[in-house]
Amino acid sequence: MKKLLLSSIFFVFAIVLNAQFYYNDILGTKKTSELWKLYQSNGITSVTAKSFESDGQPGEGFLLEQKINLVQKTIETISSATSSTRSVLTSFFNDKGELVKTVDENEISNNTSLYKYAEDGKLTAIETNSVSDDKSFSQTEKHFWFYNNKGLPEKMFKIKNEKDTVVVRINYDENENISEEISFARGKQIERYYFYYNEKKQLSDIARYNNLYKRILPDYSFDYDENNRLYEMTVYRVQSTGSDYLSWKYLYNDQGLKIKEGCFDRDKKIVGRIEYQYSR
Repeated sequence: MKKLLLSSIFFVFAIVLNAQFYYNDILGTKKTSELWKLYQSNGITSVTAKSFESDGQPGEGFLLEQKINLVQKTIETISSATSSTRSVLTSFFNDKGELVKTVDENEISNNTSLYKYAEDGKLTAIETNSVSDDKSFSQTEKHFWFYNNKGLPEKMFKIKNEKDTVVVRINYDENENISEEISFARGKQIERYYFYYNEKKQLSDIARYNNLYKRILPDYSFDYDENNRLYEMTVYRVQSTGSDYLSWKYLYNDQGLKIKEGCFDRDKKIVGRIEYQYSR
């Protein structure tokens, strides 16, 4: 059971930040487009990954590989772990290198997302359609982004099934860094996130108010290397028994391609690692 948990933990935390719309929609989409351009500029056609447990043994049931079609402008990511179903995520890009569509298929559901941009490249809308494998469930979710006169994200409307609407508002600090993301539904605040930055104006922490401890506590923190690449990401888990966290550290080659990532617990003991290999 121990190895099952360690092998699966990479997939559990590969989908973090699922509550922050700005991070997922704006920054996440940009990051995917940057990855495509990195693959394209280096002529990468495939990526394979191997998982290792804390004792150095291979992770059981772990699968993570990517197939890159430089002509069709697609990245196909195939993944699974011992405790999860096999998933195939196909990302499509346009001539500008912008992410325009994703199709995520597994044994349970099919999720298709379409991305739209303004002429200046700003993301304006994401529409996601989800259908269960047996067709018993379907859902549509639309995100519409609006910008202020300085070209900065100002608000977003999230509309589920054409009727359930959440309004997300973005506030800024004196340096024009996003300082808060506040979500409202039916006129009431439902969530509020706080964003913090380092001296280089790089996002360093995402936090929110914790009702149990009656203060603002971090959900995630980020550190960067000398080349401004993400070096470490820490995921915090606040419970009634206290706070716990896992840290991910990343290593890159000279081309900026990620070649290794390791997961460490709060005692700085390694939980597991993934190593990547690239083919041209």
